Amino acid sequence: MIPELGHFSLILAFCCACSLALLPIGLKAIPIDRFNAIAIKLTWLQFCLVVFSLASLFWAFYSNDFSVQYVQANAHHNLPFYYRLTALWGAHEGSMLLWVGIFCVWSYWVSKKRADLPIPVHSVLLCILGMLSVGFILFLLLTSNPFIRILPVPPVEGSDLNPLLQDPGLIVHPPLLYMGYVGLCVPFASQLCVLFFPQYGQILARWTRTWALSAWAFLTVGIVLGSYWAYYELGWGGYWFWDPVENASFMPWLVTAALVHSLIITDKRGIFQAWTVLLAIYAFALSLIGTFLVRSGVLTSVHAFAVSPERGLYILIFLSVVIATALAIFCARVHIIKNQGYFKAVSKELILLLNNLFLVAIASTILLGTLYPLFIDALFAQKISVGAPYFNAVFIPMILPLILIMGLAPNIHFYQDKLWPHIKAHAFLLILLCILCACLWFFTQSLLFCIGMGIGGWLIFATLKVGIDKYQKSMLSRSNTIGMLTAHLGVGIFILGVSLSSHLSTERDVDISVEEMVEIAPYRFRFVELKKVTGSNYEGVRAKFWVEKGGHKIKTLHPEKRYYIPRNMPMTETAIAHSPFRDLYIALSEPTTNGAWAVRIYVKPYIIWIWIGGLLIAVGAALSLLALNKSTDRKG
Repeated sequence: MIPELGHFSLILAFCCACSLALLPIGLKAIPIDRFNAIAIKLTWLQFCLVVFSLASLFWAFYSNDFSVQYVQANAHHNLPFYYRLTALWGAHEGSMLLWVGIFCVWSYWVSKKRADLPIPVHSVLLCILGMLSVGFILFLLLTSNPFIRILPVPPVEGSDLNPLLQDPGLIVHPPLLYMGYVGLCVPFASQLCVLFFPQYGQILARWTRTWALSAWAFLTVGIVLGSYWAYYELGWGGYWFWDPVENASFMPWLVTAALVHSLIITDKRGIFQAWTVLLAIYAFALSLIGTFLVRSGVLTSVHAFAVSPERGLYILIFLSVVIATALAIFCARVHIIKNQGYFKAVSKELILLLNNLFLVAIASTILLGTLYPLFIDALFAQKISVGAPYFNAVFIPMILPLILIMGLAPNIHFYQDKLWPHIKAHAFLLILLCILCACLWFFTQSLLFCIGMGIGGWLIFATLKVGIDKYQKSMLSRSNTIGMLTAHLGVGIFILGVSLSSHLSTERDVDISVEEMVEIAPYRFRFVELKKVTGSNYEGVRAKFWVEKGGHKIKTLHPEKRYYIPRNMPMTETAIAHSPFRDLYIALSEPTTNGAWAVRIYVKPYIIWIWIGGLLIAVGAALSLLALNKSTDRKG
């Protein structure tokens, strides 16, 4: 009965969304205060109904209700309790319900911010979000209903959750990533409001900054955790493969980064308003494109859901309608947006505009490389692959000037400035880094390594110099300054982590038996023992490796090879010893002859810096968000 109530609740939520979407028809007949109150109540009711629907599916998993088709496909009596609950978003239907639930959470938060916006703007904003929720909930009801029953004879056992997803990463990664993905609907809707209420452009820019920063921070953490999950769970020792689904989250991240910077200029100076609206549309469009790539079945990826093409067609139509409508409104009304200021050739405004252009160009080239094979396949039935060589070739040349700008931008002033004093102030640092890069080239003959170390070092030291300068001027106490510096420092550390780990990593594939040893200087990996292990829904073996250095044991690692019985599927569980300066990584493959095992061993110096840098970016965004909210409260 509870699943039926969850389904009915979803239908009622759809009715609320339709009411919100159609509410503007009565705008002239209803007083604006009353109109706003109705929009808020409909948003709250939709939120409560979708939360109940989510709770109903949670209950179905908790109670092992295998008469529900989605539960039967993704649960098992022996599945650990915590995975049984998080299996809700382990496949397509449940993850789409989570998507809708998170969308309603964002809409609910927006409805609570009535005092921050003029009432007409707030009302139209809620109606735009209602129009979007119509499309999302209708997609669930028509193509992805998670409450379908298996009748008349339900199975007594489930098929189990995909073993690849039976990992702590599944508990946090999808919700955080979706918070970022779906959160982009708020900047999209609020910037569309600029086209209807251009007189409130700067107010909307300041208001949108909070939501864009929030979505960007969630998206950052989601991408970082997803990268780390791929690193330790998939057993290949990598963290980024330029997979289409990885790109699908990276592209909106890049454009949202541009949007965050553009909103600063629009808020403070009243310029770039039309450009900011376009960025909000582009960022949301990329989040929908990512949804299409993951759920359409047009690509093969470890991250993608195997679903029917009909679902992909629905998403493609929804994407086309939403973005075409937004662009049509933009073209029809952009002429009423008036810039309220000017800027000189050397100014923070120009620097941030260049920052925007490079970020958008990078995202667009990644989009081209991601979609091009799909177009070729659709038009000519030819399979081609666009991989890391293309993305590295187009990404690196564009990131060089972007990082140079990031190092200079914090000290450049609004309105007008002089470039030469800033170059002169950084001349010693630039010369020193050029000398160091030349030395690195002499010893390594690796251009990419030298470039990475150069730009990473430049950004870190330039950011530290800005921090010291602002501290001396008593300007460092502001959270927005600390947030900006923290995020820029995170980018620099990330670049150093990528460069050092890529160049210095060592990999060995060996066949090794118990009591044998393999050496990867300066470490020795000794295979000590192999024993059987049993879990609630798997059997397997666990190896013990001693890691020795200088004749002393420094670590003990326990990689596993598991066999998940319900799914009839083997899985490799890696063992990793982390430290700030290197990771030791072991993955068991398969048994070979005479009791030996195929083992893959990595020594990866400084790779943890990649995720430290990524988390620092998110921390910087959170600090900036905190400062922005404090500033808004003071003005309020």
